[in-house]
Amino acid sequence: MPHLRGGIPNRNGRRSKPMAVPRRNTRASMRLYSAKAGGARERSASDLALLLFTLAPTLLLGLIAVPESGFERAVSAFVAAVPRGLDIIWRLGIAGLGLWVVTVLIGAALLRRWGVLVEIGLSMIVGLGFAMIASLRVNRSWPSVDQIVTGGAHGAVPLALLAVAASLSSAAGPHLTKPARIGGRWSIFVGAASAVLLGLTTPAGGLISVLLGVAAAASAHLGLGTSTGRPTVEEATAALRALGLEVTALTSSPRQSSGIVEMNGIGADREPMRVKVYGRDARDAQLLNAMWRRAWYSNDTSFSGSRERQVEHEAFITLLAAASEAGVPDVVAAGMTVQRDAIIALRGAGRPLTNLVSLDATQVVPQLWELIHQLHNARIVHGDLSLDSFGSVDGTVVLAELAPATMSISDDERTTDLAQLSCITAALVGVDAAVGILTEQLGPAGIEAVLPYLQVPALSRESRRSIKTADIDLGQFRTALAGAAEVEPPESAKLRRVSPKSIATVGLIAFVAFSLISTFGNIDLAELADLLADMSPGWAFAALCVAQLVYVPQAIAIRGASPKEVSLGPLTMLQASVAFIALAVPSTAGRLALNVRFFQRQGMTAPTALSVGAIDGFSGFLVQITVLLLTLVVGVGQVDLTLDISGSSKLGWIPIALGVVAVCIVVAVVVAVAVPQLRTRIADRVRPVVADARLTLSSLQSPAKLAQLFGGNLLSELILAAALGLSLGAFGASANLATLLVISIGAALFGGFMPVPGGIGVMEAALATGLAATGIDASTAMATALLFRATTYYLPPLWGWMAMRWLQRNSFL
Repeated sequence: MPHLRGGIPNRNGRRSKPMAVPRRNTRASMRLYSAKAGGARERSASDLALLLFTLAPTLLLGLIAVPESGFERAVSAFVAAVPRGLDIIWRLGIAGLGLWVVTVLIGAALLRRWGVLVEIGLSMIVGLGFAMIASLRVNRSWPSVDQIVTGGAHGAVPLALLAVAASLSSAAGPHLTKPARIGGRWSIFVGAASAVLLGLTTPAGGLISVLLGVAAAASAHLGLGTSTGRPTVEEATAALRALGLEVTALTSSPRQSSGIVEMNGIGADREPMRVKVYGRDARDAQLLNAMWRRAWYSNDTSFSGSRERQVEHEAFITLLAAASEAGVPDVVAAGMTVQRDAIIALRGAGRPLTNLVSLDATQVVPQLWELIHQLHNARIVHGDLSLDSFGSVDGTVVLAELAPATMSISDDERTTDLAQLSCITAALVGVDAAVGILTEQLGPAGIEAVLPYLQVPALSRESRRSIKTADIDLGQFRTALAGAAEVEPPESAKLRRVSPKSIATVGLIAFVAFSLISTFGNIDLAELADLLADMSPGWAFAALCVAQLVYVPQAIAIRGASPKEVSLGPLTMLQASVAFIALAVPSTAGRLALNVRFFQRQGMTAPTALSVGAIDGFSGFLVQITVLLLTLVVGVGQVDLTLDISGSSKLGWIPIALGVVAVCIVVAVVVAVAVPQLRTRIADRVRPVVADARLTLSSLQSPAKLAQLFGGNLLSELILAAALGLSLGAFGASANLATLLVISIGAALFGGFMPVPGGIGVMEAALATGLAATGIDASTAMATALLFRATTYYLPPLWGWMAMRWLQRNSFL
């Protein structure tokens, strides 16, 4: 971290202490464990996510691990060609892994980390159990002792001893310092590669072993909790002393943030000090946990850069705000500790407003608005305002928390700040008084701009808590503000509810469709029933699991189409809920309606929200057409299809149906253009949507947005093709990826043209037709189509309903 020569004068004329990097203490930096024994433990949602995301690929790999794939045979051939004299190197890799295991165990025993030993022991037992169950599933028999330890004569899949070592390293990881964690990961990687090169396991077997070990550690963490790894008061005091700052009476603050430890103390001049330590070894600062929070909370800043950069950022923003005469704390010191934690000390942060027993809201609220106006005048936006963001120093309000703040000239981000401050105002003085204050501070035009942002999902987490605690009805607040400004309050899109009648209608359509398909498709229902009864449950379950992964890339794609940053987690739940709403309306219409309602709750206008869904849908269509052109015209991949659609064929109805649809579209367009009144009505409705779409398209100039938009849609198609392949494998058949992509996309496009909810019957017929064109018999093709549709349409409404309920409970819909 660079020095600030002599510091920068703050608003009081004092100079902040220059940032410094103290000389590294080698002994301190070579610690094995990050926190003292008996420290705080907690369970994390990221452990559950890690467990699921390791078991799912393990299941898929287990299906293809035996016999070896062509790639693995090529790797085996390469390994066989490596001179045997190099085996000593690979054995050293195994020895290094063993040394790492012994080091962790002996270190835990010598340092009396009994809780760590229990956690490690439990994870090793679970890892061994996972490995033995996986071996039974893959090899149809329990592994012998020789296979568990050495892989046996021909190698073992999985290698149980490698899984146990991986479980130990992963279980100990949260308790270790960052260098030790990195060393452990490298030991596992080198050990797994060495095991493959020595023939102890296959490439798939090595990967399965490591994944099982990680899953076992996640299970142990869920059961026992694990160390938070946060810096202690003693470590922070020593770090400040190394920076030349003496702080006494240092105590942990009641207010804590993810990845940051906040403390309060007394400086040498007897003034209160606030100290923030960005812990290197804090578990909530580690990559997976930070990614988990970032997925669910778009205003989370813990994943915005390294510890040094975060401290530099906070110090810079604070000094910049102080130079603009805004009421902010003084930066006293900032730098790196000997443990490579980043630390910043602030003077004049005051007591958080939430901690004040007596709070005169009539005196505080005007100061809050003045502070935010000063911040915006300095071209700084906060992004995560709450009462905890402000402090009180001798009756004067200061903006004490500036870590989330950024330099920005975006009207969207400024309006978000104003909406959050509006909610804080309402929570402090009530709705009626808040309306008067906002009218004075913003005026009618400002209120009209803020109204769409007064939605629960558009607010920060702390703002949501404040309005919930104060029992503020945002709907009534918006209505009152709109009345005061004499503007129309923004209306949310109406959602069509799924009723028992709509479900019964879908069931009736499905029954009629399948009856017609079996009657006119020459399919023996008895043979079809036998095929479904004899299908492989493992392949079917794998198809079900893989099919549900499609919601993540779909969420990434629509996130790329959004002009505003939206959390990935709620977007994923939104895509899952589409599966439920599709029971009532055609999937495209249901998706658009949900998207509009969801993005309106994010503070967007209805036309903008509609354009987001339209851009996402159109980009998905472009991806589908591009994939078809690349496979069928350019020749990327080998497509094994022989499709006869001649007039005498039973497939002759397909071009007829497509022709009827095309004629209907042409007639509709001609009528719309020819009738002046109809043309005018359509133009009046389309014009504002086009204007908002242009604004939304302007945000797609970012390469990252385009990558999310088109990459997410492409990954969705690949996942669906993989699910179709797994469904086909459940009945003992197979097809290559290019062929599966053509069949899946072709059936989706054809089903999208038909005015049938979910393409019931149409999709099944199209899928069965495509699969039959690969040479698969009609019954197997139909059974595969039914299984694929069950995993992608008929079963997902069960968890789609739960996703929609979650969105409604959290005011996203």
